[in-house]
Amino acid sequence: MKDAAWSNAVLGTTRIQVLVLTPLVGVVWLVAGESPAASSLFGALAVLLPNLLVGGMLWLRVTVAGQVGIGALLAGEGAKLLLIFSGLYGAVRLMESGLAWPAFIIGILAALKAQWLALWFTRENN
Repeated sequence: MKDAAWSNAVLGTTRIQVLVLTPLVGVVWLVAGESPAASSLFGALAVLLPNLLVGGMLWLRVTVAGQVGIGALLAGEGAKLLLIFSGLYGAVRLMESGLAWPAFIIGILAALKAQWLALWFTRENN
C-alpha cells in the first residue's frame, strides 16, 4: 500500500469513527443523562485512541521505510490490544461507581463496529 493510501486509510478510519461516535454519545446524553454519556464516551475512546495511535505508527513506518512487514503489523495489533485493555481498565477505575455499564458497552461496541464500517468505506477498489 502506498504512502497516500495509508494516510487515507488511517485518517478515513478515524474520521468515520468520530462521525459515528459523536452523535452516539450525544443521543446517550439526551436519552439517559450525563453519567451514561460519559460512560459511552470513555468506552468509545478506549477503542478509538489505540486505533489512531497504531494506525499512525504504521503510517509513519510506511513513510520512513516504504513498507510494513508482517512483524510490524502483528506487533502493532498486539500493542493495540494491550492499549485497548489498558484503556478499558483505566476507564472502569476512573469512573468507578458512576460507570453506567450498558452505556459503556454500547460505546465500546459502537467504536468496534465503526472501525469495520470505516474499513468498508476506505478500502481501495481493485
